[in-house]
Amino acid sequence: MQFDLKTLDGTGRQARPKQLEALAWLSANWAKVPVLALQLPTGVGKSFLARVIQRATKGRIVVPSNLLMGQYIATYPEVNFLKGRTHYACHEGLGSCDDRKSLGMKPCPGCPYREARRAAAEAIPTIFNPMSMFYLDRDPNTVPPTVLIVDEAHSLVDMLKTLASKRFPVDKWGKPDSLDQVDIEAWLERQTMVVKHLMAKAAKTDIKAFIRHRSELDSIELVLESYRAAPEHYVITREQDKYRGKDSESTYLRPIFPPPVLVRQMLGAHKIILMSATLLETDVKLLAAGREYLRLDSPSPIDKARRPLVYAPLGQRVNYRTPPEALATHALALLARHPGENAIIHATYELAAKLAPLLSARIPGLITHTAETKESQLDVFKAKGGVFLASGCSEGVDLPGDLCRVNIILSLQRGNPSSPEVRLRLALPGGREEYELTALKTVIQQTGRSTRGETDKSVTYICDPQFPEYYLKQKPRLPISFCEAIVWKLPTKAGK
Repeated sequence: MQFDLKTLDGTGRQARPKQLEALAWLSANWAKVPVLALQLPTGVGKSFLARVIQRATKGRIVVPSNLLMGQYIATYPEVNFLKGRTHYACHEGLGSCDDRKSLGMKPCPGCPYREARRAAAEAIPTIFNPMSMFYLDRDPNTVPPTVLIVDEAHSLVDMLKTLASKRFPVDKWGKPDSLDQVDIEAWLERQTMVVKHLMAKAAKTDIKAFIRHRSELDSIELVLESYRAAPEHYVITREQDKYRGKDSESTYLRPIFPPPVLVRQMLGAHKIILMSATLLETDVKLLAAGREYLRLDSPSPIDKARRPLVYAPLGQRVNYRTPPEALATHALALLARHPGENAIIHATYELAAKLAPLLSARIPGLITHTAETKESQLDVFKAKGGVFLASGCSEGVDLPGDLCRVNIILSLQRGNPSSPEVRLRLALPGGREEYELTALKTVIQQTGRSTRGETDKSVTYICDPQFPEYYLKQKPRLPISFCEAIVWKLPTKAGK
């Protein structure tokens, strides 16, 4: 495979040295294996590379994050993109294309969602949301892809696990006789028969109900197929939760790995290009699903002195028992080292809710958010600056220059070891390694929100006292760019 170095991504931008190195590596290895994986640190410019590859091959780009897809759309507005109906405005002013559908109305002439879907099905180069791509490919009229480029590929691992999971409220579905393999499989088969019967009844009288049942059947059959292939990798539980606003009991099926049968469906192109700043060997193996692969670990184009990862431990173990007052005090002390500079404090939603009142008392204008307001509050932070108490902002957030000079990571985001999924994974070979790597991958992503280019700079503070233990055990598996930037001693003065 040869890439046109004169036109590249079509915008007139020149390729950076690391991008040229990545393209040369792809050219040299293109014909060797079906899966090529590139671990490319922040600053290399993965979206540029993805678009260069797409232009050369007329392939697809799939982007797991809507925030990241927004960046693609802003940079390449001429490229077709496919997301869910809610992301397209109805031409006739009736809200989104999804709103129009919910009103029982036919699509308007030239419906933007239908046009985007038609173009994607006809193999016009498209940037996809993974779920939209998955369901488009289940349409037999879709032209199958020959080349698929996956940006932020590591995110696809969890997304595929979620796709192969399902919740069955007892009020609606009843429950299996037991949670053993034979009973679960037979119960899932019965559910498919029930839904097929409902579809047959609705086919001639209620098209909306028919479509709803068809979607339900798809999801159950997908879980059944995945479960049959590897029942030992599924966690099955009965849990109390809320269904339709009232307390209920549900049966949950969740895989601890993305099922290979599902990976093959999602990543079914002849040539797969995986890209991420945290594309570790374990993730590549899962996404290759038995296919041969080659992997490149590219050094960072940004000098490590411009992106130090400073170990600044709290004086006590960080877990659910840690007093939020201690974490807030520690964060404030680190912020005091950088007066007037914009900063992000990374925390889980649960921890952020505890920290918000403590920090807002000392930080006028502290910017917080909920899951629903994350994108709008991120825009507020970009416009006004200050301190952003951020949850779920480890990926797809671009804060170059003065937009962010300080990242504070208060704790490693670990899976709950008492949860059935984590218990099962820990009991399997390599389980402890995977548990620790997952926490470190989140840290690596969080550090990449700032220092986006070679002339940029920012500092990241890692405050969890368990970080050295995890890091030293997993160092051989971590990106070169991450390891070389760690500073183990807190500087006496900011910037020194």
